Amino acid sequence: MKKCIKQIKSQLLKTISEIDEYKWMLCRNPETDFTRNREWSFEDAMLSILHMGCESTGRELLRYFDFGRKKDIPTVSSFAQRKNQILPEAFQFLFHQVTESVCRRKIYKGFRLLACDGSDINIPHNPNDRTTYFQSIPSTKGFNQMHLNALYDLFGGFYQDAAIQPARSENEYLTACKIILHLQKSNILFTNYNERKKKIMEYKKENGTLILGSVEEMRMFANGHITINHDNVKHLVYNGTSLPLGYRCALEFIMLDLNNLKDITIKNDQNFKSVNGIIYSQDGEKLIFCPNGTRVFPRMEIQQQ
Repeated sequence: MKKCIKQIKSQLLKTISEIDEYKWMLCRNPETDFTRNREWSFEDAMLSILHMGCESTGRELLRYFDFGRKKDIPTVSSFAQRKNQILPEAFQFLFHQVTESVCRRKIYKGFRLLACDGSDINIPHNPNDRTTYFQSIPSTKGFNQMHLNALYDLFGGFYQDAAIQPARSENEYLTACKIILHLQKSNILFTNYNERKKKIMEYKKENGTLILGSVEEMRMFANGHITINHDNVKHLVYNGTSLPLGYRCALEFIMLDLNNLKDITIKNDQNFKSVNGIIYSQDGEKLIFCPNGTRVFPRMEIQQQ
């Protein structure tokens, strides 16, 4: 364990030192920010922010600069200025660089098993920020919170990604779907949404093919809860349980609004079938949905297939 901790710390310091060489890409004003390193270097600013604990900013700076033994202690106001010059993406980039360097991904039957859960984080009191402010009783002071959604690799034993939301607009389910779309390989994602642990998405996209494994996933996509560029989807495959009878599934497919969709494939469904990318009732009597530019086959040809 000690060896692992030292390895992570060493990689963290090394990565921050490397980022310092192209810090202009991660600053709000590349031409002026951190051009002079009299009190604050970009490396010191990053490390001091990561070093922060629960005490006042002044005390934390005293500790970071070893009470002035090695270097003069900057003022709190100068720290605030430097902190505001760094883009949030700098820490996101640092997180991913260190994680990719020291953490090994482990596969279970061709998939990575990932768990996503959220936690509320208290932040400084600010009643003017309505996106984070809560007041249980009118006469009380109230409090502010952010919501942290973390993605954890169950086999690898490390955090893969994270997203922060204002507590009043938190949506763990939607955030989990957005996070996993950034991953390249096939993944199985678990969450405790609705207070129970369940698989919510097995997502694959290859050569413009979107595979949906349940009615729930279809509705998520139709309602915009799975964010993906619709123009990139050319082939849609549904391999879940049987779809509901009637035209309900047709309405959901129409809601997908896939302008470049060429064909739809339904596998092992009791109520519907797909013929050359077109959805029909199982008996071939009713045409349910036809993607743009797809030729509709005659009834006799359908029944033969």
